[in-house]
Amino acid sequence: MTRWHRPVRIALGLSAVVFAIVVYLAIGRRPPAPSDTAGTRSDPAAVAESTGGEALVARGARQDYMFRYGRCLTYEGGTLKCDDVNIDLPQRGGRDFTIRAKKGTVTNSQANVALEGDVRLAASDGLSASAEQATYDSTAGLVRVPGPVAFTRGRMTGQAVGASYDKGRDVLWLLDKVRITFAADPAGAGAGAVEAGAAGLAHRDRYFRFDRRVRMTKEGQVAEGDTGVGYLAADVDRLERVELRGNSRVASAAPAAGGLEAMTARDIDLVYGPDGQSLQRATLNGNAAVQLAGSGAGQAGRRLTGETIDIGFAPDGATLTSLLARRNVQLDLPAEAAGTTRRIRAASLDASGPPDRGLTSARFVDDVEFRETRAATRTAPAVDRVARSRTLDTAVQAGFGAIDAATFGGGVAFKEASRDATAAEAVYAPGRALLQLVAGAAGGPGGSAARVDDARATIQARKIDLELDGGSLVADGDVKSVLKAAAPRDGAGSPAAPAPAVKRPAMLRDNQPVNVTARHLAYDDASNNAVYTGEARLWQGETAIHADSITIDDEQGDLVGKGHVRSTLRLAQKDPKTGASEPRTTVITSDILQYEDAARRATYTGSPRLNGPEGDLRAERIELFLDQGGGALERLEAYTNVSLASEGRASTGARLTYFAADERYLMSGSPVRILEQLSQECRETIGRTLTFFRSTDSISIDGNDESRTQTTSGGKCPEPKVN
Repeated sequence: MTRWHRPVRIALGLSAVVFAIVVYLAIGRRPPAPSDTAGTRSDPAAVAESTGGEALVARGARQDYMFRYGRCLTYEGGTLKCDDVNIDLPQRGGRDFTIRAKKGTVTNSQANVALEGDVRLAASDGLSASAEQATYDSTAGLVRVPGPVAFTRGRMTGQAVGASYDKGRDVLWLLDKVRITFAADPAGAGAGAVEAGAAGLAHRDRYFRFDRRVRMTKEGQVAEGDTGVGYLAADVDRLERVELRGNSRVASAAPAAGGLEAMTARDIDLVYGPDGQSLQRATLNGNAAVQLAGSGAGQAGRRLTGETIDIGFAPDGATLTSLLARRNVQLDLPAEAAGTTRRIRAASLDASGPPDRGLTSARFVDDVEFRETRAATRTAPAVDRVARSRTLDTAVQAGFGAIDAATFGGGVAFKEASRDATAAEAVYAPGRALLQLVAGAAGGPGGSAARVDDARATIQARKIDLELDGGSLVADGDVKSVLKAAAPRDGAGSPAAPAPAVKRPAMLRDNQPVNVTARHLAYDDASNNAVYTGEARLWQGETAIHADSITIDDEQGDLVGKGHVRSTLRLAQKDPKTGASEPRTTVITSDILQYEDAARRATYTGSPRLNGPEGDLRAERIELFLDQGGGALERLEAYTNVSLASEGRASTGARLTYFAADERYLMSGSPVRILEQLSQECRETIGRTLTFFRSTDSISIDGNDESRTQTTSGGKCPEPKVN
């Protein structure tokens, strides 16, 4: 928006010359009275009449002007009425001027001069002006043109209705229906126009003014306002500043990619560079709005609004290098290829960038709201995300294009559908829909932990990386998560709210939350796997699992623990004698735990050891089979190098099966050895299979009831040795 002001300056300057010539004529030396050459005067009231006269008026040796007329009458009191007036003024400001009119009248002791009838002025530099009437009042120092006036010079033409020139103040006014146009040059450029209700030029005070709605166009650029004032340099006709007041607007029909397309406000101030052409600053006050063109073909532009906006430009007068917006700031970013639109609100905005690239960074401060929306498609749901914080720093593509990164500070709260997130700081990469949440100092803004809360779980950590499109998540540092219980049911037995779209291991209760802690968590939305590593611990009531890492499959309900596994299971067991069921604790340690929910099987490998109501069991592999509800043990299997110690009895073998329903142990091996510590001695029994009923304390060896006989070993039983 740099060139529309040129026709304004030129047109007003030339208009001033036109009327200054009229003033000069009026205040110059009086032309000689016409001689009475006719015996009969055309007007009997005249005291003298002459025809075809001319006079050279001079001041000393300098020629002032040449006055010619076709006929001239002189009246009592010194009034002169002349026809076909022609006045030549040589070398005024380096130009020669000619003024012609059908009639000219000098009255009031030469204080008033009136020209009427096809009044025309022509200058040697191509300037010409025309009007039907023009008057000069020397008492008031005013030149007036009461009707239409038109002027031309080269490609410029101008017209108005009524004009006045104040000699004392050196101010020219075009009073109504002002229009100045510029034709295109031979190359087809430079066309423009200025329209206003009124226009004025204060040459001495170095400003011009347009009133009653001004519209200025130049090469597809438009500037408008209820009024407009321009200020010129003190020593040369160079534009320094333009002030548009009331319903102001500056626009370009074909802006450069990422360039300024339009700006509107109640008032707009424009500041120009040393060349008087290049726009260097624009200040918008009152309901300000700036529209930036799209950065690519067919791309919609960005819109910024605020109470005030201050824009700085590079030396080229087109590239934005700074942008300050204050109060009720809102930036609207159009949908990109993914169809996501963004809107940012804040109390203030500061943006900047280098002259060769334009705006590349922006900082929003106080009451920041960042919102993303996207319509639903056949493959993806609708998106409506909002983040609130005290500050927001963004890195944008050249020319204030798409956002590459956004950093939220001072405490951030993020919400999307059923998902909430909070942190002291957050970094968002829109292109990847990746949100990184960072904890702050204890007691600081945003609390001491980053937090994500959705329908499935609540997760806290020092840092959380969250993929918004999908839900994959990585958390680091003091990870604490709560896997939520299924929604409680109403009186009719239906869920009171949608249940989490997850499946828990059957050993855990659906209606109770599950706690998991670790140093690190990685959740993969594609596989529905959550992997906790680094001193991982999972617990629900008295049921707990410790391991170096714990993996939970949210889709299948499977669970894997690796490294220093210790599980504490609270499983119901039925008393065969009474039929009563009560929970009992079983503790199992191993290197690896693998729970398969479909089979209700928990497999322990890597030096597993089980301590519980079943006894102290060791083997190379131990499997627990749970009932359908997952809260009770149905069967236990132990494989290879099995040893079981229980109630003063130690058994070894190759395989052990325990049936919880009747508390029956079935052990096989080559051979099976049983050591029983009696009161005075140790008994050893050897066979191929052993069946033991704990409820009746009865043993069957190789299918035969065993009558217990003392061995010759005597004393205390040794530690059992597994083959």
